[in-house]
Amino acid sequence: MTFEFPPTAYLQTGPSSRLGPIDACIEAEAERLLAGRTRDIRLRGPVMARYQAWSWPRRAKIVRAWMLWVAGLNIFLSVIGLLFVPMFLAFSLVAVGLFVPAANFVVHRLWRRPRGPWIEPLSLVVVTLTTMVVYGIFGALIGGYDQERYLTGALFLATIALVVFDMTLGWSTALGVSALLIFALFQIFNLHVEPTQVFFSIAFFGFGVAATIEARRTATILAHKGFLLTVRDAQHSRALAEANRNLHRLATLDPLTGIANRRSAQDHTDCLWQNDGVDKNQVAVIMADIDHFKRLNDAFGHAAGDACIRQVADAMVASTRRGLDLVSRYGGEEFMVVLTDASAETAMLIAERIRSSVEALEIEAPGVQTGVLTVTLSLGVAMARDDIGAELLGNQADDALYEAKRRGRNRVCRWPIGPALPADRRA
Repeated sequence: MTFEFPPTAYLQTGPSSRLGPIDACIEAEAERLLAGRTRDIRLRGPVMARYQAWSWPRRAKIVRAWMLWVAGLNIFLSVIGLLFVPMFLAFSLVAVGLFVPAANFVVHRLWRRPRGPWIEPLSLVVVTLTTMVVYGIFGALIGGYDQERYLTGALFLATIALVVFDMTLGWSTALGVSALLIFALFQIFNLHVEPTQVFFSIAFFGFGVAATIEARRTATILAHKGFLLTVRDAQHSRALAEANRNLHRLATLDPLTGIANRRSAQDHTDCLWQNDGVDKNQVAVIMADIDHFKRLNDAFGHAAGDACIRQVADAMVASTRRGLDLVSRYGGEEFMVVLTDASAETAMLIAERIRSSVEALEIEAPGVQTGVLTVTLSLGVAMARDDIGAELLGNQADDALYEAKRRGRNRVCRWPIGPALPADRRA
């Protein structure tokens, strides 16, 4: 059994979870922008591209909902208008009632997937200005003060769009100024409106459009800041996750060998005993100890001893069943293997396989003249029963291990103490 740590185990869900991997340059730029004043935040290059990708689902929902609402409103007003406009204008009103919703539905479909940093805002500007022009022409056909009414309604719609659409200052300014110019042109050529009234209406709506553009700029800056905060939160979450993973490794893994430590082995056996779904008669414990390890350590040094322990641990892991058996370093040169779904014969075969694989090792160790060491392993096996606990089972395996030592080492003994397997037996 191996320990695996999912990389997202400690990450929060929510907006930051949609960010994906963040480049270090983007993280550094986010920190730099957040360190300054909010009003000075400007996203450019890769940061802006990542913001566009991150915010696209939210922006697309708003745009698609807006397009449906405007299309529905236009159809409703066209139907109501048919009750009041002269018959010779009915065809024009029907054309308006069909053209504007069609344009909105085109943009609605366009925003079903990302289209790029130019196409998306351009589509919003074009459909909004087209709606203004269409209503301006229809108002001119009606003439009189109705022209101003239709034109003012279209400008009001464009002004709301400035607030609703998440666009950069450049695109917002282009939409606002263009809408105001269209309004001014239609008003100037409206012979039923006095020049002074035209001037004051343009000035009035001009201030309104300017204020709306400023409001849009502020909203965009705050949206950009929210994105930067999300980037920083994601960075902190990843750092916290990595710290937690490192702490988990320190608490559960042996730093020298990378296998489970004694605490992990004890927790594992406790969990097995607390799990009613585990057949205790199919659980076994193997205690193993490297023979004459102190002599090896004293003769060749700690570096050779560490190399020996690491390679023995690797051989033990390779000799067990992945997903069923847990190999742990119990302390010093002693190891513990917990087997599940194992009969007594299976436990003995696995123990013998471990012993023979370690005996066959040629351990590369510094300080050894021949370059390699040959070591052996003594092992004790104990099978669990329903009437004994995990601690007693470990003690029985330990007693069997010491019996293997007493009988000459490099062998396997099983609890209750009986004849050992021959040292040259192979699993």
